[in-house]
Amino acid sequence: MNKMYVLNSADMTMADECTIEKLGIDQAVLMERAALAVVECVHKYNPKKVLCVCGNGNNGGDAVAVARILKMQGIIADVFMCGEPKKWKDSVTKQYDILKKVEGRTVTDVAFEEYDIIVDGILGVSTNPRNLEGKYEAIVCRINDAGKKGAKIISVDIPTGVHPDKGTILNVAVEADETVAFAYYKPGHLLYPGASCCGKVTVADIGIRYEFVCDKMNLKQFTLPRNECSVSLPKRRRDGNKGTFGRVLIIAGSSSMYGACYLSALAAFRMGVGLVDIFTHECNREILHQNLPEAILHTYADDKVDEYELCKLMERADAVLIGPGLSTDDTAHKLVEIVLKHCDKKLVVDADALNCIAAKPEYFHYMARPDRPDVIFTPHPGELSRLLDKTVAELQADYIDVVKKYASDHFITVVAKGAGTVVSDGAYVYINQTGNDGMATAGSGDVLSGIVVALCVNNNSEFEAARKGVFLHGKAGDFAAHNMGNVSLIASDIIEALPEILKEENGF
Repeated sequence: MNKMYVLNSADMTMADECTIEKLGIDQAVLMERAALAVVECVHKYNPKKVLCVCGNGNNGGDAVAVARILKMQGIIADVFMCGEPKKWKDSVTKQYDILKKVEGRTVTDVAFEEYDIIVDGILGVSTNPRNLEGKYEAIVCRINDAGKKGAKIISVDIPTGVHPDKGTILNVAVEADETVAFAYYKPGHLLYPGASCCGKVTVADIGIRYEFVCDKMNLKQFTLPRNECSVSLPKRRRDGNKGTFGRVLIIAGSSSMYGACYLSALAAFRMGVGLVDIFTHECNREILHQNLPEAILHTYADDKVDEYELCKLMERADAVLIGPGLSTDDTAHKLVEIVLKHCDKKLVVDADALNCIAAKPEYFHYMARPDRPDVIFTPHPGELSRLLDKTVAELQADYIDVVKKYASDHFITVVAKGAGTVVSDGAYVYINQTGNDGMATAGSGDVLSGIVVALCVNNNSEFEAARKGVFLHGKAGDFAAHNMGNVSLIASDIIEALPEILKEENGF
């Protein structure tokens, strides 16, 4: 697994400073390597006339160095300085002096749209990001306007205006075609809406490696590239049987929703589970028999849930999923209460089961019992907002910390679904990069829950089952979108893509 760590601004600053102080690699060397990485990116677009827009800090110094290197390579590269010389950091002054020695040109009154490439080096990864005001706001708008007229925008480390730790947009942000990130991803590259401003993100090795310089850093945030092969399933025994490959119980569906339990169960089967029991409303019996004859059906009526039968089903299952299409009526609440009270197997709680818990937080009392199973919550933003009694906007303002704290407070793993899904067990954080907007379709979450519960039977920890499930779900969605197009994608397309993805991931 090619794990790529994600550093927040404070850790990145520490790694930068320790590289300089402990290893003795001069800041000018790091800046030169950073500039060369950006120059390499610029060359991909066959530059003719480049404008480097430079701020007062190290990010600005990087951009000045980019202009100087391009100038020395025979490419027209002008420098637009945003601030006054008295406000420049020493690194900017040094780079500016070198620029002048090679007869580099600075400009003050130009039309940005005259350039085919604009390098955004105004603000980088700061531990104290702030809203852009006055001329800085106007400059960002000019960059974006030039981009709309055909100029390619390349941001240095992170687009100006994107919060590096939260992924929020401060008040206005550069809309880059590509971002060259230095040494590590930052959360702002992966969390939305900021990630939408980054374009393609390339992480460049400039000589900063936390493991050689930072004793105090214990990095627990990571991501995986979209094309990574990272989900190996256990080798299947030739003499295995249905029971060998795991049994899951799916408690889902209601009188008006059979599709949710169908999608979850089919996804679990496609993930290699040997047996799937479905516990659902009696009105779903006939249609499930017709469409999913592989599943074992158990039903209940509106006014009667057989608690003893349900407990016996949980007892023989290897993992349990509750929630997809369950509704939030009295019967649904009864089912949630029984499962939380008695289940001692790995448990995935999704959709309406989460809404039931949000309505009655006292259900958490059952999760405090000594024999409580490993639990995974899989909320989308609306469900998470109900669980936390916060608005979606409040959640997104500090998304990683909110998800991590909720997981830690309740000793569970949380899959906070959405673009840039965040998975946390309260200690580790995984930010997902697979998936696409075509997956914002009814039933997609039901497919994910079926994948995750299937992975729970393969000796994965709850965090690994969740992390792997999210990655595979998104990768299958990307495969389906490639074949179907984002607009036409439906949830069952994701399931149909799973066999191809599993063959790729596992080499068979």
